[in-house]
Formats: sequence, C-alpha cells, structure tokens
Amino acid sequence: MDPIESTATNDETLGDTQPEHAPAQAVAEPAEEPTEAASIEAFDPPAGPESAEPTEPATEPAEPTEPATEPAESAVDAVAPTEPAEPTEPATEPAESAVDAVAPTEPGQTGDQPGVATTASGLRSGQLVEARVIAVDAAEVVVELGDGSIGVIGKRHLSANGQLDPTALLAVGDGVEAAVLVRDDPKGRTVLSRAWALKQRAWEKVEAAKAANAPITGNVTGQVKGGLVVDVGTRAFLPASQIDLQHVDDLSTFVGTEIEALVQELDRANDKIVLSRRNLLRAAQRAKANDFVSTLAPGQVHTGRVALLTDFGAFIEINGVRGLVHLSELSWRRVDRAAEVVTTGDEVDVKILAIKPGRKLSLSIRAISPDPLSTLQNGQILPGVVTRLADFGAFVRVGDGAEGLVHLTELAEYRVHAPEEIVAPGDEVLVKVIRVDRKRRRLDLSVNQAVLS
Repeated sequence: MDPIESTATNDETLGDTQPEHAPAQAVAEPAEEPTEAASIEAFDPPAGPESAEPTEPATEPAEPTEPATEPAESAVDAVAPTEPAEPTEPATEPAESAVDAVAPTEPGQTGDQPGVATTASGLRSGQLVEARVIAVDAAEVVVELGDGSIGVIGKRHLSANGQLDPTALLAVGDGVEAAVLVRDDPKGRTVLSRAWALKQRAWEKVEAAKAANAPITGNVTGQVKGGLVVDVGTRAFLPASQIDLQHVDDLSTFVGTEIEALVQELDRANDKIVLSRRNLLRAAQRAKANDFVSTLAPGQVHTGRVALLTDFGAFIEINGVRGLVHLSELSWRRVDRAAEVVTTGDEVDVKILAIKPGRKLSLSIRAISPDPLSTLQNGQILPGVVTRLADFGAFVRVGDGAEGLVHLTELAEYRVHAPEEIVAPGDEVLVKVIRVDRKRRRLDLSVNQAVLS
C-alpha cells in the first residue's frame, strides 16, 4: 500500500471510531511506517516528485526531528518527537527567584579542576570575577561583568547566612567580587555568589597565616561543647584548652569579643580550621622573657613567685622567666625539702647567682639574708636545739639558724659510744663555739666545754 494512501485511510478510520479509542489508533498506526511518511513531507523538493527517493532520507539521521516545528496536519505529524531539553528547563525555576534554584558547591572542590562545568560565556564554576552593580532589589543584585555580560547574585548568595538585605548591602555602581556558580539562569544571566567568593578569600588568608605562622583575627560568635566558634571569614573552632595559658572556667566571657590566635590545624577539603590562642600567648611570653633575660646580670636582686617545688629545690618565676633555687640556697640552715622554707605561690626576693646557656637562671634566697656565721665568735656560749644525730655526733642549731656539729668527744666529759646516750633530736642544750670556718661553712661546738665553763 502506498504510504500516502495509508494515511488517508487512517484519517477516515479515526473519524468513524469512538473518541475514547481514537488516541490509541492514531499512535498505533503511524508506529508501523513513521519514517517513510515523514521523509516524503520533509524531503519533497519543489522541482518535482521524481527527485524524492525513499532511501535518500536514511542518510540524514538528524532530519527526522525537523517536523516537530511544523504544525500537526495528520496523525503522523501528531507523533513527531519534540526537543527534550526545552520543557525541562523551566522546571528548575522556583516561584520566588530563578537564582535561588542554583545550589552552590563547596569552594575549592571544583574551581580549577579539569572537567569543571562552565557557563555559556565560558566562565568556570568557582571562578572569581569582578563585577559592577547595575540594579538592586530586595530579591537579587544584577551586575555587569568585565566582558559586558550580565550576572545575578540572589539574596541567599550575598552573605554567609543569606539574610542580609541586598539594598542595604550594595548600591548601583558598587564593585563586587563574586564566584561563578554552576550555570546560567533561565534568563541567560551568569549566576554568581558573593558569599562563596568571601569564603574562598577567607581560606586564602587562613592558609597564608598558617604558612607564615602568623596570628589571625576573628570574632567569637558562639560557645559549643569543648570550645568556642570563631568567625575568621569562615567558621573556625577554638578548643577550651587553647584559649588561655591557664584553665578558663567560663567560656561565655569570650563570646562577642575579638581575639587573635594562631592556626593550629586546617583541612580545606573538610572545611575544618582549629585555632590556638594559648600558643600565641606563649609565643608572646617567650619573646618578652627573652627581652628580659638580656637585661639580667649576676648579683641583681628581683622579686619572683614560687612556681614549682621539686625534690632538689624551688623554681621561681620572674617576669615569665623561671630560675632554680637549689635546696642549699634556700636557707643558711640545712634544708631537706623546699616546702620547709617556701610554698607554691609565695612572693620571694631572690639574688641572681649565674645565667646559664638556654636562659637558665641560678638563684638564691639565702644570699640576700644575713649569714648567721658572721655574728659568731670563738668561745661564745649559746643555747641551741639538737636537730639531728649522726654516728659521729649531734648537730645543733644556734643563733640565727647556723647549724654546727658537736662531736662524740664533746658531748660529755666521759667517753660516749653513741649520741643517743646523751641527747635526742629536739633537746635544748647549752653549747660553746669552738671554731668558726666561714670559708668551708663549718661550725664546731661543744656541750662538754659549755658545762665546764
């Protein structure tokens, strides 16, 4: 059967059938020979019918879509395919604004990588561009790009929270930097994001600060479990342990303040920034201490605070610099534990004995107190207290804290085999000064001679 006659027959059949069956017949019939019928109409030359070969259209695969633009004259025309992209484009445009339908991707994830989506004008997704504002309303900002094309920034892409009023933020003629989003909007305008551009610039600043080990300034916007949230152009976290040199009990006192901190850790792929204010304070403290050490010299006397007690002495902190007072320099008398003389937190005067390499200070407390041996003279008879016993005698403290030895032979007028036979620690005794050796720091005493005298 000739295809044209088949079409006419189908038209007559469609007119005689029930309406509810007409669509099914109209679709079913052309499905048998749609290509040949459409080819006759699409490729019929005006010169004559003899030039229309049935096999000629088979070499042109793109042409069968042309009848979609022609008005439907028959059932064959009615089933002509249409462009699939056209009806789906408006579906992405919400009722409020076409710009808000574009979902931005995270900065730095696709910006300069191969295969990144581009706009109709060739701009890459994530690319930063400079633009000039040509129109502003409550929903969007329209800008002109450097190449003369038009771009648009929706309200929610103006700032990080998307709540700022465009008319209060920008005016016609203002310059603005923005990042290109995924595509052009339905009006052919390049969709931009100022918030994304600000975030990318903030990351560049944070990365530069990390590389240079330089402080960065931010505003504390809130308190979360374990620390503070800091706005440095993008969100950063400040752990509670890194806020100050000492433990901070109430973190809320920092909320709403501006702080400086060092970048301790960053991960751009995961949008993670960790800050440390403690490290910055310690660095400043060390710098101040270095300056102070340069002014110190042996023999100087300074007031410091007892920072730490150890088995071998006490550490004293002077303007951020710590020095050690050895047990032997805590007092003129014998000291077994630093706690016998000082306690943590006490303010004491100390004398600098030496400055060792590495900013180590050797300090003394006893050096600025009177030497008890300086007041003692040979032959003096003084009261004293037994402090401890040894195999060879007993030690007795006299005067302003000087401690001397009473040998076994000087404990009594008769032979003594052990000091316990005569005295015990804590006993009060009368002693005579036999010899004072200030150079060797030795004091010899006698109970026997004191009694005889």
